[in-house]
Amino acid sequence: MMNALGLVLVTASAFITELVV
Repeated sequence: MMNALGLVLVTASAFITELVV
């Protein structure tokens, strides 16, 4: 559960970074 949540967090962070840049 936690591992999946961490993966989602990393993916969301990368996606947000793409939007900002």
